[in-house]
Amino acid sequence: DGMRTSASSCETSYAEWAAFMSACEHDANVYALLEVGGGDVVHGTWRRWIGERVGAVVLRVDAFRTNARGFPVLPKETQAFIREMFTRNVQVILSDIDSSSRDFERLRCIAPRDVEGDASRVADADAHPMRLYWEYLVYLFRGIDALTEQALIEIPYRDYLQAPLQPLMDNLESVTYETFEKDASKYNQYEEAVRLALLDGVREGDDAVVMVVGAGRGPLVCASLRAANAARRNIIVYAIEKNPNAVVTLQHLAQSDEWRGKVFVCPGDMRSSNLGDVKADIIVSELLGSFGDNELSPECLDGAMWMLKEGGVSIPAEYESFVAPVTAAKLYTGAKVYKDREHMETPYVVQFHRVHRIAEPKSVWTFSHPNKQMPSNERYVTVDFETTHSATIHGFAGYFDALLYSGQSGTVRCSIH
Repeated sequence: DGMRTSASSCETSYAEWAAFMSACEHDANVYALLEVGGGDVVHGTWRRWIGERVGAVVLRVDAFRTNARGFPVLPKETQAFIREMFTRNVQVILSDIDSSSRDFERLRCIAPRDVEGDASRVADADAHPMRLYWEYLVYLFRGIDALTEQALIEIPYRDYLQAPLQPLMDNLESVTYETFEKDASKYNQYEEAVRLALLDGVREGDDAVVMVVGAGRGPLVCASLRAANAARRNIIVYAIEKNPNAVVTLQHLAQSDEWRGKVFVCPGDMRSSNLGDVKADIIVSELLGSFGDNELSPECLDGAMWMLKEGGVSIPAEYESFVAPVTAAKLYTGAKVYKDREHMETPYVVQFHRVHRIAEPKSVWTFSHPNKQMPSNERYVTVDFETTHSATIHGFAGYFDALLYSGQSGTVRCSIH
């Protein structure tokens, strides 16, 4: 019984569950059945259950109140809890029995005939004593926002531990690039950043050199060309890419009408590419991982800065990393199943879904490019968190906030914070 009417009983229920799961060594086959009954759900404390293994929620009719018209409704916090359970595909079971009572006391329901004016709209055959409660839950369910196109794409990745990419060591597969390229919002931000940088740094009629380092299959090249058209500036793009499979795609695109004469493909490592005396007015990269610094930035991007003109622009210019403690039972057991320390200490990439953030994220460190103020990329930090209720820390969530560009014409950010 995870939800009682007072803060102390909620704490007791959760403590019992946490102790039980610990004794079961967080077994993936053990689920909680939460019973929500009379009284209000305590503000804030119910959120920790989002990250636990909740199999179903029993919602008793005595959790409802009667509104001015005589219909049953849920208090605000209970509403919020049930909505979250619906959003996370947890089954909700209506019950008119108090299972906490030894005698399994049957609770009185509000039936259609009990509400003035309601009996006339419901046929006797449909006048089930639970009907009004069910209709209210249907109303709550229909009030959940529809998933966006991007969210639909991300469904298969929800609470799935993806091994972090190693694009320097490994040549990424085409399907990985395809997944990247579906994130249209990111490339829109990059396009706007390049446009503003061209407006601020290049006079109309002059040519500018844009280097896309780690070009992949070319989405940033396309974004840069669109930005140049929007800014009415002339650019020459150098697409630098070490993956031979992606280079083939880039070379094919370089023969297209849109790219011919504007884009030059340069196979090789960005840190040692031989472009002669060519220097970039703008260097564009998407080397940021989900934590900002966990893929190729900052080390590889620092290694490419020798190709940037004095006073040139790096996009991104700066990025900050954040951490927050989380309750995430499914993710924890997904890593624990390997029974070794390596998997428990791996920084996975995850689309969080059934995860509870115990405290707000806090900043840990920042990197900037060109890196003139702090030549070393070593960082160490101690972070303190505060919370209002007990919860199980299964791990830490990492986020980043990147300043792509900031200048006279405007500021553009890219963030998952």
